Amino acid sequence: MITLTTFAMAANGNSYEESDENDEDYDDDGDFHQLIIFAISGLSGSSSGSRFMPFVNEMSSLHGAHTSKARTVSSTYSLPGWIGHFYAATPAEYGCLTYDCPVPSEKSGHQSLLDILQYDHNYAISIHSNHYPEESNIIKKSLMGKYPVKTYPLSDRDAMVKAGKEEKYLPQTDKRVLIFHFHGLEVIASSMGYGSHNYRGHVTCIDEQIKEITESLWNWEEEYSTFLVISDHGGKSYQHEHFNTESIQVPIAMWGYGIREKINLFTKSVDTTQVAPTILNCLDYDIPEEWAHPPLKQIKMLDLDDLVSYSYYDYQNETHPMSNVYNSNEFCIVPFTSKHYHIDNIKVIFVILFVISFLVMFLFLYLLDNPNVYIDW
Repeated sequence: MITLTTFAMAANGNSYEESDENDEDYDDDGDFHQLIIFAISGLSGSSSGSRFMPFVNEMSSLHGAHTSKARTVSSTYSLPGWIGHFYAATPAEYGCLTYDCPVPSEKSGHQSLLDILQYDHNYAISIHSNHYPEESNIIKKSLMGKYPVKTYPLSDRDAMVKAGKEEKYLPQTDKRVLIFHFHGLEVIASSMGYGSHNYRGHVTCIDEQIKEITESLWNWEEEYSTFLVISDHGGKSYQHEHFNTESIQVPIAMWGYGIREKINLFTKSVDTTQVAPTILNCLDYDIPEEWAHPPLKQIKMLDLDDLVSYSYYDYQNETHPMSNVYNSNEFCIVPFTSKHYHIDNIKVIFVILFVISFLVMFLFLYLLDNPNVYIDW
């Protein structure tokens, strides 16, 4: 990858001074830009409203675009869900008709959003996830293992925020993509249920973490930062593998550079496969011909050359709503717990054993009352 001009944070924390190193390799395909993606596993559309995610909803509804009723791909598993976002393709379109689909191969001709940004536009990629360990990380699998993923244990509540707030964990380049993958919500959903008190409490916790990371990263380049919040699938009760409204409806929220303000997508037909084309369109980049799904064109700023984005300075001078629904610190730690379907299996086993024990006891008592009964085994 081309080495880009690096910038060091000045002492006041709000400006940057240019380093003299590698000036000859300066990227002329745009000056600065960062795309920050918050990828949340298991976030259902019904639990992504302003009551539980006040920060994300304020930013996207007032200063960008938002919907809680986007449709995920036909398979409501995590891997196809993330592939739909990053590859702009359904399982059938990238060559797999089963629910357990392999990641697109190099020969399939399908490029991911990250491939295009890195190889065609010189972005550096940095991925952080609390789906531990790295070998089983779902984001890494969905991107064919091309990009290293820094993983953190679910028990470390502050790890993701720390990674987003300290520049030493992030690439110091003119253009970069930063992905923060939150996996704990899906763990809670599988054991305590989608829409449960604990589930929605953790949603509020994630919203506050997104707020902390956003406030920090906005200082990197106030006018040229684009933020995106996505989910792989929703869920109902303790499951997400069934094709129902609660499982297929997920939120999409975006704001910042290239995004028009106050775009209501609730009345539009929106698919998660349109996210990647929309991002490229908003940044004025070409969309690959093999991507069959169109971008959401109403989101794009009409003229990027004259664009003055909603900035961190604007944000600091406004009053913002706070969530008082939950004491979110109580819900930020993901407890070690069994998945609910494991619990259900144990319950079934106990019921079977109880029935067998009851039949044996009934037979035993019957034989006591009828000692002359002969049983031919």
